[in-house]
Amino acid sequence: MPLGLLLPLAIFWGIVAGTDQTPAQVRDAGWLFPEVKNEPFYLVWLDSLGSIANINFSAWVTTLPSLAVMLVVSTMDCVLKLHATESKLPLKVSTDDEAFKFGIFNYLLACCGAATGYMQLKFNVISYGVMRNAHDRRAGMIYAIFCGAAYFSTVEHFNYLPKLFLSALLFFAGAGFVTDNMWGSRKFLHFSEWLEILIWAVVAGLVLSGLAFIAKYARVPSMDGRPKRGDQVITRERPVGEVGHQSFMHIASAWILIVNLKGYVFFSSCVAVMSSVEAYFKKEDENKVIWCNIKDDLAEELRVRHILQSMEDRFEDLDNAMTHLEKRILKYKMNQQEEWMNLHPAFRRDRALMLQRVNFEPFREVFLSDGARMGCPWRYCSRLPIKAFKTLLCVPGDQHRPLYLIHSGAIAILDEVPDSDQIMDVHASWKKPRVILRQGWFVNEKTIFGQPSSSYALAVEDGEVLFWTEEQWWKMTNEHPLMMMEISNAVMRQQGEHHFHRDPEKSRRSSELSMDDIDTEQLMRREVSPSEIEAVEEEEDSEEEELMIPERNQEDEMLPPTTYTSNASIGSYVYQSKQELKKLPQLQTRILVGANERIMEVHFARALGEQGFFRKTGDPGYLPDLPKILSEDLRLAYFTFAEKSDTTGDLSGKIMLPASRVIDALMYVGIFHILSEEVNQKDVTLEEFLALGRECHLARLLPEQMQKIEELCVDHEHMVNGEMQLRVADVSHMLKMLFGIYLDFAINDAVTSAWGQETWPDTHVTHKQFAGIVSWYVKRRERDWRLLQGVFDLMGKENLVGSLNKDLLEDCRARHSDDTGGDTTPHEEMLWAADWIRRGEGKGTHLDTCSLLTVFLTNLQRGKGRLPPKSAMSEQEVRPKRAWDRHTQRALKKNLGEGLGF
Repeated sequence: MPLGLLLPLAIFWGIVAGTDQTPAQVRDAGWLFPEVKNEPFYLVWLDSLGSIANINFSAWVTTLPSLAVMLVVSTMDCVLKLHATESKLPLKVSTDDEAFKFGIFNYLLACCGAATGYMQLKFNVISYGVMRNAHDRRAGMIYAIFCGAAYFSTVEHFNYLPKLFLSALLFFAGAGFVTDNMWGSRKFLHFSEWLEILIWAVVAGLVLSGLAFIAKYARVPSMDGRPKRGDQVITRERPVGEVGHQSFMHIASAWILIVNLKGYVFFSSCVAVMSSVEAYFKKEDENKVIWCNIKDDLAEELRVRHILQSMEDRFEDLDNAMTHLEKRILKYKMNQQEEWMNLHPAFRRDRALMLQRVNFEPFREVFLSDGARMGCPWRYCSRLPIKAFKTLLCVPGDQHRPLYLIHSGAIAILDEVPDSDQIMDVHASWKKPRVILRQGWFVNEKTIFGQPSSSYALAVEDGEVLFWTEEQWWKMTNEHPLMMMEISNAVMRQQGEHHFHRDPEKSRRSSELSMDDIDTEQLMRREVSPSEIEAVEEEEDSEEEELMIPERNQEDEMLPPTTYTSNASIGSYVYQSKQELKKLPQLQTRILVGANERIMEVHFARALGEQGFFRKTGDPGYLPDLPKILSEDLRLAYFTFAEKSDTTGDLSGKIMLPASRVIDALMYVGIFHILSEEVNQKDVTLEEFLALGRECHLARLLPEQMQKIEELCVDHEHMVNGEMQLRVADVSHMLKMLFGIYLDFAINDAVTSAWGQETWPDTHVTHKQFAGIVSWYVKRRERDWRLLQGVFDLMGKENLVGSLNKDLLEDCRARHSDDTGGDTTPHEEMLWAADWIRRGEGKGTHLDTCSLLTVFLTNLQRGKGRLPPKSAMSEQEVRPKRAWDRHTQRALKKNLGEGLGF
């Protein structure tokens, strides 16, 4: 008998070994049951008596009638098996003693969480057939030892028993009843009588079983759990930023309803679902039902019955369907945003500036403060081109690998990849990625905490990434700590967003059992075939290939409230206290840090504008000098994008910055408030570029503004080395007094230190340098002031109090009809779609100021441009014109290929 059990197992695993398959592959093929995890035996007591709160006493009371029936059935089972054993074996037993022992043993089984029962007749007969006597107890002892070992050890070995083996055991357990009662009775009856009884017994049994099955499963719902909204499903794709993702999750929650059906749908159990769907379809004109995780034969049957309208409405799994639906929603959001941009030229200009930046660099969601760009980040990082299914950035266990930041393309994070000898096989088994990351997302973020990589990072789309080695990271830490801190903060924010995606139920509202708004368009099934992988190092290409609100400190506590608005404030508008600042529209959601920072910058611009800093007069005004750090960055940008004339073959030709690359050089140093068409379209020399960079970095100050600045400096100056200067620690306080708004101390310190380096080692600031700091802040907010002019025109008033209603929106559309003539979205829909922070609380009738600002500050597009080339530190490193020509041709081919769908 043991050989009869073990031989099929040996044959099965011999076939598996001969076909070079792993247990995981056999399990995926369906030969093994899903893996069962072992649990310690003592949890039976710890999770019950050890945790009384876990016991549902009301459910236990409900089972008491079944418990009474179980006692009767168990007793009858014991007595009947005792009599059957006496008839089959030469054995006479005491029924009372055996029943008493049976009861005591069942008490012990119940305490251990096991099922009650008595030794089956077939096992007694088998034991007698092996031992050849009815008194030997070794078979029972061996059986008890195996049961005890299985109970106190592990159940891992059951994970390797095939389905066929376990089903054969189940058949063997039930075959005894058929043998003893149906087949065995033919010896005592005439054949016709036996056949008549057999037929009627089988027919009656089938009918009764069928009726019982129908009655039971007709009450079982066909839905697997409660329906979910579109914002409650985890997807593998990661958006450009969490703000943009949350904005279209608002649409997904209203448009998408996901109903999970069980593996079977039986009789009337699906009537409730179908009636709800039919009733909903009668109310809506356009709806689309898509299907996931259905086999080919079922899909064909659904198509024949006109339930599945088209094979394009079928997806491999829910994640593929949701990814495609999110792309459709994102397209809808972008169309909506385009209509908002058409309401005012200031909105279109700001959008063009945003797209210009995301095409140039991936830092928009990383550097959220102005002070972080007080220096050139390109000095401390390198670029790396990535190839789809060929570039492997890191593998589990990698130590000291770089930190990567994606600019273009896509990176899949996987738990495992095929073996190296199977990579070339197009039919290799690929696991689905844990997540797919795109522009603005970091890869191998654990490296900044000194931890090894925990997964594979594989490129699935061609593109480029930035990376920081350990040496580059520490150099940036020493020279620009605020820049390093901003990158670290961005990494930690993204780790929090990964957690948010893993546990959406903790951050989003619960689903409802209703068939609400489903609005999907024609869907296309997408299939991606894996290709080969090739691990690459983080080396750059060769020269020809390369061209491609804050806490208050003690000093604040000592200051009276009036220090936020002193007599030195310029203009009529002042914030009277921090309490007034707290009344400004802000994002209170913890995951929307980036949007909150941008909204506060808009309020900063408003304060500056109302104090007259953006007022235009006939006086050209005073333009301060740039600090050395910004001048050096401008020189670096010039040499990086300039070219040497090589028409005569002389590599030491004239150096010029072509007009087409002037805007790239400006963005290289963090100047993002000017469009390419607003720059003089001519080649420039180094001196001309430095003058242009000075005009772009700093704002001109009017005489009355300079007078106010001078008065403020006189009130706070100190004698340093025989000269009246300002201490760096006083500058933050002076800026609060001057601007009438609280500014982050860390940012002020970084900005002030840039000017303070001119007086090293004293790190004091002169009056003119303080004017330069003021001028730098004003220039940074000039873009936001222009955006505010459009918001004021839309709101019909020059403040951010109140909300936007459909009447104001309709009036603005009428005033800008030349630009909005083709816009067809109803006003109520525009207001509702933009009200994502409050999840449509305004009902399409009004939109709060905070949500209105996020419409214009949210980026929904990914960059398509190439990263800047490697930094050129001096004239000797300026590249010749022919190298730039090759770079331009490669970029043109790449863009052309993307446009043709290559």
